[in-house]
Amino acid sequence: MEYNDKNVVPNQNNLKKVFLVSSSAKCKPNSVISARILKFFESNEYQLARDVRDANLVFVNTCACTQMLEDKTINLFRDIYKEKNEQAKVISVGCLNAINRKALEDRFSDLHILQNLSELNSITDTLVLFNNSKTCYYDKHLMDYASCDKHFSVMDRGVIIAAEILCRAFKTTRYPSAESTHLPQILDEIYQTNKACVQISSGCKGHCSYCIIKKAKGDLHSRKIDDILDDIDEMHQEGMIKDNTALNLVADDCACYGMDTGESLFSLVAAIHARFTHVPLEFCYVNPSFIVENTNAYLEMFQNVRINSINIPLQSGSDRIIQLMDRDYAVADVLGFVDQVKKISPHTMIWSHFIVGFPSETWKDFSLSLRSARRFHFYVPSTFSVRAGTKASGMTNDVSAFNAKIRYHLFVQQLIFQKACGLLIPKIKNDVSKS
Repeated sequence: MEYNDKNVVPNQNNLKKVFLVSSSAKCKPNSVISARILKFFESNEYQLARDVRDANLVFVNTCACTQMLEDKTINLFRDIYKEKNEQAKVISVGCLNAINRKALEDRFSDLHILQNLSELNSITDTLVLFNNSKTCYYDKHLMDYASCDKHFSVMDRGVIIAAEILCRAFKTTRYPSAESTHLPQILDEIYQTNKACVQISSGCKGHCSYCIIKKAKGDLHSRKIDDILDDIDEMHQEGMIKDNTALNLVADDCACYGMDTGESLFSLVAAIHARFTHVPLEFCYVNPSFIVENTNAYLEMFQNVRINSINIPLQSGSDRIIQLMDRDYAVADVLGFVDQVKKISPHTMIWSHFIVGFPSETWKDFSLSLRSARRFHFYVPSTFSVRAGTKASGMTNDVSAFNAKIRYHLFVQQLIFQKACGLLIPKIKNDVSKS
């Protein structure tokens, strides 16, 4: 059902209140959308509710990149309908609306499903119209009002537990090697601290065989450099960028920024660096294919600009699996680039994503992924999820759910062991030398 009702039903206190919850708050593009919605309603004199029962309008910012996250989102809607007041309108935004709209329509007959954020203008008598091209950044003040789903998914929990172990070790013991293991930056990434996020583009130029996000986001749409700089200016003026803050460039693929407008990631970075020289940058997602094509340009950027972190999603350490994923690069080339960045920019935290249990993945393929992961400072594993409409959904998958789960947990165990050794071994060597 499309939302076309211009009348907002008042709550018992006769106040206009909006409540927002996200089913994937760790997703930076998702968080930017949440912040933009809240900013829109705040500018239109709505109060931001912390309790769903107090709200006239209840927004659910959805995610469906995996079946597990789609199921989690559906369960979140069920919880919302149980807890909200009877007169409140429930509105769905985000990826699930495009990926599997029918799943929402079949289960929630009165749910209002927005296909485009510009439809927000029809929800209330607007003092300030929503503008798709402006103010695309993560506002920490507003996001304090956004409720996050309290139920961590099963496959997220392993990484969260690993983070807690590392966090306790870091806080309770003095490890001189903490900086060299990039533990502070890893914890900032996991807990989304010391970051200011600005969106630079949406969509991508890739056609990965397993990815359903393309259906939701579409082709590449890059924002104008001037608009991005205006956002950063505003964030700086509002005190969101401080001495210890890194500026995270948010995109479905940072690497292809500007390919639709005649610009490039390098011209954007140069413009940002020229105006905000002291602010370190972060890239939330950079497709390895474009890194391999432009290795020298990337290395030059790392030499000239302070890069706090970069996410290079290798996805697999097996060239055979990479080809099945329709990702165009050789693993050795990407790992070679990682080694070069470590030499040029040792302060940069380089991290990655890996998919385990991809159709036909053997234990040998998996071992190559484990070995490749060790070349990164941090990595996040996930199990392969069949998404209808993707090329991979038609592949024969002989990897059992049990084996995929084992491989996932082996990844997490390796991460904990790798970081623990990085912390402990230098300390032990130092203690032995002193004795």
